[in-house]
Amino acid sequence: MALHTYIPPAEVLSKHFKGFKDEELPGYLHILLEASYADDAEVLTDFKPYFESAHLDARTQFHDEIGIDLHPDAGLDGNTNTVSYPASLPIKAKRGLFGEAFSGLLTELCTYIGDHSWVIPVFLFRFHQEAGAYLFTLRRNPDAKREMHGRKGDDFIAICVDEDGNLERVLSGEAKWRKTLTQSVVDALLYGDKVKDEKTGISEHNGRGILDGFNRAVDPPHGLKQVQRILKSLDPEGHADTIFSIDQAVLDDTSTLPRTNLIVIAGNGGVKRKPSTAMIPWASKPEGYTSSKDLQVVEVIFNGGETMIDALYDALYED
Repeated sequence: MALHTYIPPAEVLSKHFKGFKDEELPGYLHILLEASYADDAEVLTDFKPYFESAHLDARTQFHDEIGIDLHPDAGLDGNTNTVSYPASLPIKAKRGLFGEAFSGLLTELCTYIGDHSWVIPVFLFRFHQEAGAYLFTLRRNPDAKREMHGRKGDDFIAICVDEDGNLERVLSGEAKWRKTLTQSVVDALLYGDKVKDEKTGISEHNGRGILDGFNRAVDPPHGLKQVQRILKSLDPEGHADTIFSIDQAVLDDTSTLPRTNLIVIAGNGGVKRKPSTAMIPWASKPEGYTSSKDLQVVEVIFNGGETMIDALYDALYED
């Protein structure tokens, strides 16, 4: 059984981050979090159980596929090339995974727009096919290290269910980690990279950013079906009502399942950034967001975050 079950204490975020939350607007809410911790080791201790829970399903799947044991002593079978998920993935890939898992932690601890009770029964990391292929090859050829693409599709899915487990609402999250967050970096994430017009010489965003993805998104999101597949394989009886109601939402072309879209952008603050300053508008939805779905935005400013992330992923499952 590898469902995500660990929920950290509510004070974990307030312990390590200073929060700024604007007044909820119709269909929109913005939250800004700024790192306030001075010791990475304390953050690692508090975050580690959550990230191990988030990655356990994929770890179980990939290790079975690769042919290695989950036990800490795995590798003592004569193969000295010890490979494991997620520790053996490239650094850039692990930082991308951090954004997705951290989005889950935020979703389970923060009060988002609508004050819904979000549940994340499992993360979707097992569907990162390139990660599985990368690790399979790496165990047999230690020189096969390379960069790799991120997982396609929804970064993560959360659901809201009633007391009987019936699906009431779905949240589709898009998470981005960048080493340094400046206004130009955030704008490129939201609106797409800039492209120079050959005639005018003026550079403008190509419109293929996060907002465009949400504007064109189909309902319900594909990730919801992936959640169902995992629940069917891990606990079909315990989640029978949720599995059935997901079927109803997915198979009914007229389904009007309510949905919340989430954007989490995390990274280190730029040199010129002033404290408590947001790069995504507080007082209105970002320009270009045309979807009728509720939008929740969370900006997270770290201080030396890449060092903390790398140490966190090196420490996962070491016990």
